[in-house]
Amino acid sequence: MLPVVRRACEPCHERKIRCLIPPHGGSCQACMTSRRQCYFLPRHKAGRPRRGSRTLSSTLSSRHTTPPLPDPPTENEATELSHDHEWHATSTLPSFMNNALPTSDVSLPADLQTFTSAPLSHPTIITDYFSTNDNDRWDQASVSFATLLEKCGELDQAADMLKELDQRSALAQHLVLILRAIDALCDLCAAFVSENPPSCPKKSLDPALLALVIAANFKVLEVCGLLVSITVSNMQRPHDQLLLKRIDFNLMQTRIALTSMKEQEMTSPLVFRQRLIRRRAFIGRSWP
Repeated sequence: MLPVVRRACEPCHERKIRCLIPPHGGSCQACMTSRRQCYFLPRHKAGRPRRGSRTLSSTLSSRHTTPPLPDPPTENEATELSHDHEWHATSTLPSFMNNALPTSDVSLPADLQTFTSAPLSHPTIITDYFSTNDNDRWDQASVSFATLLEKCGELDQAADMLKELDQRSALAQHLVLILRAIDALCDLCAAFVSENPPSCPKKSLDPALLALVIAANFKVLEVCGLLVSITVSNMQRPHDQLLLKRIDFNLMQTRIALTSMKEQEMTSPLVFRQRLIRRRAFIGRSWP
């Protein structure tokens, strides 16, 4: 039995267009127009094709061969691979982090972009008041009378500057450096207290250094009081108010230091009572 041939030629069947065959025979109109070879093939039977209808070579060529799995690396190769991977990750990490980190907005104030620098209109005056190095943190072993006296002098000059100069201009120009000086002095006082635990004999304490630590705490309270008095005048910029919130932490540091010294009988109850009076004065002020 001969196979049934399609009514449309193979090119028209593949393109799914109408096959118009001339009455006298020959190529269809579509194949004549496109200059294709017009030929007819038998219809495919419905259902699954026979296995033997295709040759083995065509079947293998039509399949997607999967590549063979590589052999597992030896111990030495695995160690070298891990080192290479770590080196690659380390070398690419800084560039990735630089691309991921947001850039600083030029519209923001400079003292909010970085706490360690601020726009200064009188740099010569500032260098006389404060040192511009980054050694604002000290470990416990470096607390000495000379270091503490130097930082007390810087903060004392800052207090005089806030009293004499115009308060608005002084706050706008020197606020960041004043807060840095307060932080440095509070850190030194905290380091002194931690250096002398309750088990430390009181006779081993240097009376001059102890008196200077007490004076340093009251100097911090004095400068914080001046900053608060400028704050309640509502003359500062909004980002200055955010920076002045740091004073709350400094006041807590002085409270912890003086409380610890009172418990260790380093100070008299009168000194601690004076500190409480100043603390209540700060709380009574209107804070923005």
